[in-house]
Amino acid sequence: MSKGFFFVRTALLAGATLMSMLIASCDSIIDASSINVPIEVNISGDAVNPSIPSSDDACTDLTTQSAFNDNVARIRGGRVSDLTLRITDLTNPVFTSGTLSTQVFSRVTLTLRFDQQYGDARVYTLGEFTNVSLADLMSQPRSLVLHSDANDAIGKMTSQPKFCVTVSYGSLASGPASADYIRAALAMTLTFEARTL
Repeated sequence: MSKGFFFVRTALLAGATLMSMLIASCDSIIDASSINVPIEVNISGDAVNPSIPSSDDACTDLTTQSAFNDNVARIRGGRVSDLTLRITDLTNPVFTSGTLSTQVFSRVTLTLRFDQQYGDARVYTLGEFTNVSLADLMSQPRSLVLHSDANDAIGKMTSQPKFCVTVSYGSLASGPASADYIRAALAMTLTFEARTL
């Protein structure tokens, strides 16, 4: 191999390495042009004298959160990174048969509707449990399996920040049930992507 060919080959390899470094740097610059803005949304759904199956609504407004207001003009996308539900209070439940520890919901579903002022009548399914134990839902927050609608809804929240979430409790395996009071705590971590420039 001639020295001239070796020099050209070395120069080409060095050029390719430099080009790779520049491309990687450009990727870093693109990535650095945005930041993640996590916003924790906590909602409590309450019902007095509920009968199961049942549905309970709880509403919120993201404009009450400074992290949202400070970044809303720069937000260009988002996702739900976690969605949990826990039943924090169930007062004097009466079951068709069995005890609290043996009760299993056929389904628990969370859906979202934006405030009617936006003219968006779509019902977005956020997530659901199937065949979930009541005792498990009361013991600690449980993460739901997210539905594809969840991120569609997040994409609209910059222009539609007021919404309500409905917790729908399906039937229990033992049959209908009732209680004096039920409260569910819903937590969503919404991670918005905001431009830094």
